Amino acid sequence: MVRPSVIGTVLASLAAGARGAAHWPAHPHAPPAHAYVHVPFCRRRCYYCDFPITVVGARPQAAHEAVRRYMGPLCREIRAAATLERQPGAPPLQTVYIGGGTPSLAPAEEIGALLREVRDAFGVAEGAEVTLELDPGTFDDESLAAYLACGVNRASIGVQSFDGARLEAAGRAHSVDDGARAIALLQRAREGGTLRSWSLDLIGGLPGETLVEWRASLLAAVAACPDHISVYDLSVEPRTAYGRWEEAGKLKGLPSEEASADMYREAAAVLTEVGYEHYEVSSYARPGHRSRHNCAYWRNTPFLAFGTGAASYTRALRFSRPRSIAAYAEWVSEFERHGVAAQRKGGESVGPRDWLLETVMVGLRRSDGIDLDQLAAVFGDAAARACLLALEPAERRGLVSRSQVAGSAASDVGGGEQGQRLGCVRLSSPEGFLLSNDIIADVFVKLNTCVLPLITALPDSSDEVAPVLMG
Repeated sequence: MVRPSVIGTVLASLAAGARGAAHWPAHPHAPPAHAYVHVPFCRRRCYYCDFPITVVGARPQAAHEAVRRYMGPLCREIRAAATLERQPGAPPLQTVYIGGGTPSLAPAEEIGALLREVRDAFGVAEGAEVTLELDPGTFDDESLAAYLACGVNRASIGVQSFDGARLEAAGRAHSVDDGARAIALLQRAREGGTLRSWSLDLIGGLPGETLVEWRASLLAAVAACPDHISVYDLSVEPRTAYGRWEEAGKLKGLPSEEASADMYREAAAVLTEVGYEHYEVSSYARPGHRSRHNCAYWRNTPFLAFGTGAASYTRALRFSRPRSIAAYAEWVSEFERHGVAAQRKGGESVGPRDWLLETVMVGLRRSDGIDLDQLAAVFGDAAARACLLALEPAERRGLVSRSQVAGSAASDVGGGEQGQRLGCVRLSSPEGFLLSNDIIADVFVKLNTCVLPLITALPDSSDEVAPVLMG
């Protein structure tokens, strides 16, 4: 039977999105309140990197000139998107994230101009989180102060390792001393109150790295006192130098699968012991310093994106822009002429089951987990029960925990007994997170075969929501 409460829940989710509320799960047509902007320039390409970047060398003037040329099509895309994406009464942006590449190669005046374009096009809320990625050796006290003066209030620095040999093996452009100087600049800005929060990135499992060396990098990161630490496992991608060397049998010293797992466990142990919350598979934060922008991704919330290779999720459409600057500039011209048709040409529509699978996938990456009663209220009880059933083997192994959530939406499950709650399921840290891909794959098997008795159709326009029956 079609439950009217589901229709009401979906309509309420759109209304909540329009008010900027943290409703979960966010509807694919909710107005986006988050924006990512890609600045693709780097001094060199690191050996592990398959991001859409353009190498400009070490000469600052070359980077400045490249940024100025790139700002033309980038700002044109932002303006064109505003006419398409900005809905009447939509909230201003709650987060803006300028990533790359190495955005700190851009002069502060260009970052300021970029933020003005975003504000003029979409509005930026008072108190919004505005993040800028920086690399050691690409900024000084003066340029950092200028970035902060133009509206940046959060920094993310790509240290990656505190070991000089590992930095060299990864093809990084900075030294250990560069990293120490950059951290000192951020610490002073944080202590002075001009910088609200800062994050530090580490990569574990670099070629030749031992567990002892990895622990030393973790302890050095802790000593730096960042508000947030992102810890990534090295992934060898085909289009990278590492990928080519691996294919040719020349990449030596990669850790075994068990050694990589031990490094992950070590990171969780070291960082949580000193008070960092392990709130997402790769993310640790001091209280109050979770990345608000990344949390939007992990809540499967619609978001805007601009620039080469940038991937957006709006109007139930996921779309990635061309990776090269020349192809991107041509695409911007097409976007100006044809609007959403230019996006749909290479995009992927998010259907009802896609919405369910993506919501579950990113939800299980978070320490908050998934509120199954809220999931049932939107996607139906069968989906929530299927999710719970798929997680039972992992729960018996201690990889998943289940708890009741005060105030969850009531769900008539368990043989039709009214008011029985399914509660919240979450993966354990670190063991559940370590096996998250396998656990999520098991959940997908169940969700792909379960019947969705009522789900929300995702129309081409965002001004209507129609319920449909799903088999």
